[in-house]
Amino acid sequence: MYDIKIFAAYHRDTKMLQATDIITPIQVGRAVSDIRLDMQGDDEGDNISYKNDRYRELTAQYWAWKNVETDYYGFMQYRRHFAFREISDPVESDGAVVCPRLDEEYIQKTGLNDNEISDCINGYDVILPVAVDVNTLSGISNEVQFCTLDGLHAKDFDLACKTILKLYPEYEKAVFEFRTGQSAYRHNMFIMKKEIFFDYCEWLFTILKNVEENIDFTYFTEQEMRTIKSISECLLGIYMIRLMEDKPDLKVKHLKLTFIEDTEKQPDIWPAFEKNNIAVAVSCNEYYMPILGVMLSTMLENGSSQNNYDILVLCDKTSFKGEGIARNIKMLERMVAEYSNANIRFVNVSGLIDGRKFFVWGNFTPEAYFRLLLPQILENYEKVLYLDADMVICHDVAELYKTELEGALLGVVRDSVISGFNKSPIDRHGYIAKLGMKNIYDYFQSGVLLINLKKIAENGLCDRMIEYAATHECDLVDQDVLNIFCEGKVKYVDGRWNVDVNRIAMQTVLYAPVAIWKQYLKNRENAYIYHFAGTDKPWKNPFLDKADIFWNAVRKTPWYEIVLKELINSPAVSCRSMELESALETDALPLKRAYMEIFSLGRSKIVLEKVKSSEHAYQSLIKGKKVIFYGAGNQCKRILLYFDELGLNYPMEIWDREAKPGKQLFGIPVCRPDFKTVKDRDDIFCIITIQNKTIYENVKTSFAEQGFTNVMENSEIMKILSEELWIKLEEEHNGMNTGKGDFRNV
Repeated sequence: MYDIKIFAAYHRDTKMLQATDIITPIQVGRAVSDIRLDMQGDDEGDNISYKNDRYRELTAQYWAWKNVETDYYGFMQYRRHFAFREISDPVESDGAVVCPRLDEEYIQKTGLNDNEISDCINGYDVILPVAVDVNTLSGISNEVQFCTLDGLHAKDFDLACKTILKLYPEYEKAVFEFRTGQSAYRHNMFIMKKEIFFDYCEWLFTILKNVEENIDFTYFTEQEMRTIKSISECLLGIYMIRLMEDKPDLKVKHLKLTFIEDTEKQPDIWPAFEKNNIAVAVSCNEYYMPILGVMLSTMLENGSSQNNYDILVLCDKTSFKGEGIARNIKMLERMVAEYSNANIRFVNVSGLIDGRKFFVWGNFTPEAYFRLLLPQILENYEKVLYLDADMVICHDVAELYKTELEGALLGVVRDSVISGFNKSPIDRHGYIAKLGMKNIYDYFQSGVLLINLKKIAENGLCDRMIEYAATHECDLVDQDVLNIFCEGKVKYVDGRWNVDVNRIAMQTVLYAPVAIWKQYLKNRENAYIYHFAGTDKPWKNPFLDKADIFWNAVRKTPWYEIVLKELINSPAVSCRSMELESALETDALPLKRAYMEIFSLGRSKIVLEKVKSSEHAYQSLIKGKKVIFYGAGNQCKRILLYFDELGLNYPMEIWDREAKPGKQLFGIPVCRPDFKTVKDRDDIFCIITIQNKTIYENVKTSFAEQGFTNVMENSEIMKILSEELWIKLEEEHNGMNTGKGDFRNV
């Protein structure tokens, strides 16, 4: 048997792979880190740990080279691993299979155990990741792709290539092949036999040392400091091209990589204050964060200095991505910090969801179900007050929190709207009966819940509710689940604590028993909490019932301009490109920046020759057809920006599962998918802008079921648009005729 060592690099305290005879967790950059993780460090013996800001995971590679004796050397990262067992999941555009979290199921799925790792490696000289096709990243070539990445520059890539040719001229062919090629290995992950690994390290670090000496890092940004690490990924590709050419009998295996979305440890949560701790929980996603800010602002404004407000925001951090999330979190933290008697924490529940798919429809979101998880999350609490985010609070919630539940599971407010359904033209009585409830007038609204955590956790009730929610399609989602399981075990509190204000409420409560109707009218004028439940929201329509209360509240917060922008719906066709770039919040067209850098090196024509030799049939595909997009996310916006640059007509509409009635994206109608409308149609062409491979395959299947095959995936359209933009830029800078067909006026 061979001795194998695979080092998994960590730089922060996250969920970790267990150390085994083969797997060794290693802290990179320990010499310059403020934390010391309980694992091997890269700062012992001969090391370059102090250079981790430039070399990143390579400091572990260098340490293993200089300090460890074994037969095989391998490298992974804290959230990226090799899948040593065959998995059917599709590889995403960045070269990895996305997995939700590091748990026992993940370990089993990927074969991350010594026996399977050893069996997988046995008989091979080198293990590499499945190569990434840069076309899927709009890169045209490896050189262009390098330059499109934030903080990376053509001159540094060129320096690396010239350094190789100076030190190792025999690599000329490999350098050219990689430079103009379209496949690459990412993340510095591999497993090699000792003799190959030692040869590679001697070659790699010699080159990097020379490159480093010729780069001035003085004024580098955080992203630019990744230059050496990013160059090293390219060097792995160049080395392997040469190695496989020199040794045609080399045994190489390619494995899928995984990417773990949630790497955080599940914290043990305790009350934030020793005395008068008022625990308040709320669920939130990215869209609702400004609305949450308004709600919390009104809650704290109406609080008492005698109480301490312990705010717990439940979120799925696997979906918390982008600059907008970080900005809103900081804004929330700053607002709460203005109150000495308040504290806010963000609780990641993705580990507790455990891959479950909860039924949602209309304006409901999966976050609605997070309240069901509270007994599992807050094991060190007696009770918690749960509030929906779409509320304005006008009274101290501590008063409700201090209500004695007297053995009840929940403190709730009767749902006045449901009470009116029994006799209203909107007949839902049959639905409530189907839920198995004895009395429609006992149905409660789940937007305000005083939860007896200890009581509801007894006898597995919490687990049963979660399992039911994950296996049943309830019209009113979590609210139905809570009513089914808690009927007859709740305490009804003053209706002013949850006054439902929306268009349907006034139309429906009228049909409730007269006492409920009269009390509802009274509560509307003196509510402790106004709840903007339902589809219609005041931040979308300022003329809705009680919308003035919401807008009076939002004006006092730093989210006023953000919420106001949501209200304003102006296509502003003449400013589309500017709006698109603003919406993306990033370097929207990095290819233009890459072109300018490569042009300055006199290499843009070399790329052009490759582009000109690449033919496509875009014109024939869309000729005489109406174009639609599927997916209205950031990638859709990026493609629209390419359309602007190339003078292409926008699609006639965009399909998106989350589309709301009347929604537009820069003047283009956004509507729910209706696959039946394209059945056997040949006059429509659809571009699927979604990058997620699993979703793409599901959408493609839905089209195919209707006999519709005029579909192009995201990577295909990005390849075409990138090539055409490169041609256009070359024409603009050289006034030349490329001789390639132009579809910009199609």
